[in-house]
Amino acid sequence: MGIHLLLSRAKKPTDNAFVERWHETLQRCLLQLSGHKGRNVSQRGSDAGKIVVDKKGRAVFKGDGPSLTPRELELRLREFICTDYHRTRHGGLTVVDRTMEDRSPAVGMTPLEVFDALLAATGRLHVLQRPDLLYDLLPQLWLTIRHDGVEYKDLTFDCEELDDFRSVPKGLFRDRDRAAPFFMDPRDLSRLWFRRPDTGAVVEVPWRRAFQLQAPMTDLVLDAAAKAVKRRGGTNTTINKDSVQREILEAINDIASIDRLRANPDLVDWKPNKVAAAHLRESRSQFDHAEAAEAGARGTRRTRHGASSKGSRADASRSSTPPAFDPTQTAWPTLESQEGES
Repeated sequence: MGIHLLLSRAKKPTDNAFVERWHETLQRCLLQLSGHKGRNVSQRGSDAGKIVVDKKGRAVFKGDGPSLTPRELELRLREFICTDYHRTRHGGLTVVDRTMEDRSPAVGMTPLEVFDALLAATGRLHVLQRPDLLYDLLPQLWLTIRHDGVEYKDLTFDCEELDDFRSVPKGLFRDRDRAAPFFMDPRDLSRLWFRRPDTGAVVEVPWRRAFQLQAPMTDLVLDAAAKAVKRRGGTNTTINKDSVQREILEAINDIASIDRLRANPDLVDWKPNKVAAAHLRESRSQFDHAEAAEAGARGTRRTRHGASSKGSRADASRSSTPPAFDPTQTAWPTLESQEGES
């Protein structure tokens, strides 16, 4: 999943003291969750979260309930940080009242109290808040839009949104050629993303055979499938592009089925845990893109509603509706202009 484990030095607790202390705090959240085993089996037991049959023949969960899905765990962690961690006094966040005597203990503060105190001293923090900020963080590819779509890693991607850009002159997107910028998400290579230069909207450009996929098409899965096809001579120059894509599709689908995976000698390095990790990466990618699309659509609806309203500027400034964010906007107004001039 792209995670690199960096080990701290032995007998050097100062190497990662802050992370270790956060793990200690995190235990307070995890111990409240059903299915959590704890640091060892003596806390909850090795069967926590599993289904067992009780003395009456009923199926029950060990450890007070079923284990959580990754999305449920993420929501619980967010809830814990907002309602517990940020509102609990921390020993490392202190302020000394100069009116007190020197022997008086320092006053512990919560993270929210410290944030409010620093906000009064330094002012607001201006943070970019575009709903489609996700695409600014993805790798960018420069691909030529042809009559049959765009090609990446021997795969053809296409959609109707590209019809207006199939015969563009040189220099529309960059000076030296007709290539256009696309966004690539390594967690889900069954689709690319293209930002229209006229509207700024980000559109999905799927792989032509994506509807036939039975496995998550991450970058690692695609590379493994391409190597398997190459080892058995499937990418030779006498085979046309459609045949290559069909062979890659079959190799990817072999990874989805444990029986077919074990029967394919070219995929001997692939294990079921790798398939599970690929499913997690793909599901997270789908959630992120759906969230960005929903936020962008919501911001567009607010913008249209605000443009059609006939209220005065003073009435608009007193409205409780938050300011609308246009997902196609590249430069945001300052916070002071959004709040209205005094």
